[in-house]
Amino acid sequence: MSLRILHLIDPAAGEGPLLACAAALRIPGFDHTVWTIGPRAAARRAAAAGVPSHHTLPAPARRPTLAWPAARALAADLRRAGATPDVIHCWSFSTLTLARLAFGPRLPKMVFACSDPADIPRWSRPQLADGPLLVTTRRTTWRRWIADVSLDARHLPLPIPTPLTAPSARDDLRAAVGIAPGEHALLIALLADPPRAADARAFSFMLGLLHLAGARVIGVVPRGVGQGRRGARFVRAHGRRWGLVEWDGPMSVLAPATDLAMWSPPNDSGLVAAAYAGAGIPIVVHDPDAAAALTQRGAQVLFSLGPSVPQIAAALLPIAQSLAAEPRTPTPLPAHTPEQTGAAEYRTLLADLWADAARRWIPTAATGAVAR
Repeated sequence: MSLRILHLIDPAAGEGPLLACAAALRIPGFDHTVWTIGPRAAARRAAAAGVPSHHTLPAPARRPTLAWPAARALAADLRRAGATPDVIHCWSFSTLTLARLAFGPRLPKMVFACSDPADIPRWSRPQLADGPLLVTTRRTTWRRWIADVSLDARHLPLPIPTPLTAPSARDDLRAAVGIAPGEHALLIALLADPPRAADARAFSFMLGLLHLAGARVIGVVPRGVGQGRRGARFVRAHGRRWGLVEWDGPMSVLAPATDLAMWSPPNDSGLVAAAYAGAGIPIVVHDPDAAAALTQRGAQVLFSLGPSVPQIAAALLPIAQSLAAEPRTPTPLPAHTPEQTGAAEYRTLLADLWADAARRWIPTAATGAVAR
């Protein structure tokens, strides 16, 4: 009998968890169920990233933990039907709290962690030390978690996500951000997950430097980006000589339409950047660990000497001038096998983690689970 895996996903937590969840749902041999937390728009955003929803739980005041009455009612229905999940995979810390409120503390859970331990609220720390398994895709973040001996932190590889959009959609996507067919403009994406971790004003300034160097540039940022209004004002104040567009939807959908991407990884999983790498988009990055994770998958990485705007602009300038002089369509990475993209290792490790978590527990009618 297949193990029942319940996935709790909050699309507001970022695009990386959505892409990671989409990859997890492709693991065969398990009975997957997805509960999406948030309004119907959140379910649509999840579906656009490859995560179909079986149930959508409204979150009052945009707080996932406040969805616990609906979650507890669904959990009771599952218990009565004898279909209590064997493992609950929480794709954010807020959904971990929701899982505990709905199913109690004893059912085996694991959580997908991208954040640095220092960024985790104090109230959630006891929940993490109580047994849930932490998984992360960035080694630098994982090393900080593993330093806390009270937590069981496991490292997962960085897979190249399955493309959400075909390269043939490039012209239509560019038209959606205001680039007319045949117009020679560089579309540069700012990658950050969650979006509020990025600085749209600094990004606008960097676009201005590229404009002064002679390139026709348009920047695209995710909805909810940090300093978004200041970035827009900066562009208006300079006569809109370069563009800044806010994209409402998964940034990975836009990958085939872009020419360059800027990734300044704070604590995110790197999966959005990996999606751009898979589409053949050159990516500028200043973090050595992040650069290594992308280059080992065959990505074209432009290494910046630091995170400052002039340093990033200096890394982008040569290729931006080359593309401005001779526009060309990005070439996606070759159709790699799952072993080459990291997807096979990701699936194997995650399947083993689920099976190991389920073996430690015996379902019962009264409590849902007891420890072995």
